[in-house]
Amino acid sequence: MRMLVGLVVASALSWSCGYGLAVTTPTPAIASEAKTAPPMPATVQGYRPGSVVRIEMRIADDTVGSTVHGFPVQMNGCADTIKTVRYRSLGSPVRVATVYSTGRPVEVEWQKASTAPDIAGYLQFNACEQPLFWGSYADVVIEYIEWRAAP
Repeated sequence: MRMLVGLVVASALSWSCGYGLAVTTPTPAIASEAKTAPPMPATVQGYRPGSVVRIEMRIADDTVGSTVHGFPVQMNGCADTIKTVRYRSLGSPVRVATVYSTGRPVEVEWQKASTAPDIAGYLQFNACEQPLFWGSYADVVIEYIEWRAAP
């Protein structure tokens, strides 16, 4: 297990896949059976919220993970920002993992790093991580908030 700003995330698997990436398979904080995205938290202790950003993307490959185009990720100051992410697939269930990225291409097989397929979920991670999705032709709606460290 690893501790992220007071949130314990159980990791089913943590490994390095080359390209300078470390992949962690988080257990979603909230699993959704109602097929709606879980709510965002009202607060993250020690951090101030930014605006809610909404992105829609298409997942077209069940063997190679897809990062979210335009998702903010950095290589330094990982603890300066916490990101909360909620997502919902508008089609088939998707798998999700988080990766530490150096900006290089990401090619990770879902069999090596994935949660159980789900329609919706919630993730919380630091500024140096980003979500990675797998699925078979699913449109996914993603909302995230960047929480900046408060003085």
